[in-house]
Amino acid sequence: MGNTHCASYEKDNDVRLCGDYKLTVNKAILPDVYPLPTPEDLFSSLRGGIIFTKLDLSHAYNQLVLNDEAKQYLTINTHKGLFRCNRLSFGISAAVAIFQREMENLFRGLPGVAVYLDDILVNGESAEQHDSNLRSVLQKLSESGLRLKREKCHFRLPEVRYLGFRVSAEGLQVLDDRVR
Repeated sequence: MGNTHCASYEKDNDVRLCGDYKLTVNKAILPDVYPLPTPEDLFSSLRGGIIFTKLDLSHAYNQLVLNDEAKQYLTINTHKGLFRCNRLSFGISAAVAIFQREMENLFRGLPGVAVYLDDILVNGESAEQHDSNLRSVLQKLSESGLRLKREKCHFRLPEVRYLGFRVSAEGLQVLDDRVR
């Protein structure tokens, strides 16, 4: 059981509960060493793209449903009593690796797609190819029940900002604010 909890408020006033599992679950679980992709890995799949769509998953980890066995270990004590988590929680040390693995497995084999945690970049070498790639991604998201945060999604653009880079048909350029 998590000993404490915290709530963080995002820019849009959403509340995100975070269990403090460092003395409980995080000590007991084996580290998940699934690596996050490097920028080189991500951007190699985008070579040749001229049209881009950037998608953002709403509440990231919290969209992954836990199995019944895991739920019993992710209970937090709140001022209103015990709260059993039904979804992967922020505060779990393995959450990043688990989430990245699930996202890569979901989109494996789809052309023109780069995934870094809850940020998905889709491209195409033509409008038709982009739209086909985007339909495939949206279909996968729909089938898996994952939801997007609409206001953070940007569709059919000649360039996008992604992971500190400007991505366009001209290639990658590091953003000035990232260099500083």
